[in-house]
Amino acid sequence: MEGVSVLSVDVSVCLCVQVTGVVTDSAGVVRYVLSGTWDSKMEGASVLNADDANTGTLDYVTGPSKVLWQRRYPPYAMHYYLLCAV
Repeated sequence: MEGVSVLSVDVSVCLCVQVTGVVTDSAGVVRYVLSGTWDSKMEGASVLNADDANTGTLDYVTGPSKVLWQRRYPPYAMHYYLLCAV
């Protein structure tokens, strides 16, 4: 897999930043779709089919998504650290 390209970022009032992206191979073919929030969890799903349907945008048919990363708080109090540093 070559790289990740962020397609969109949606900042809401609660500062939960929604991010989406794709992972492509060396030929530029989309293999995985990623989605989640930058501070809580990311999910990924393999692309089964890409459908243009004459709409000008590419719709991806994906398999079931899998949690790739999820934020976990430490089991003890961490004094002198901000929440964003944990």
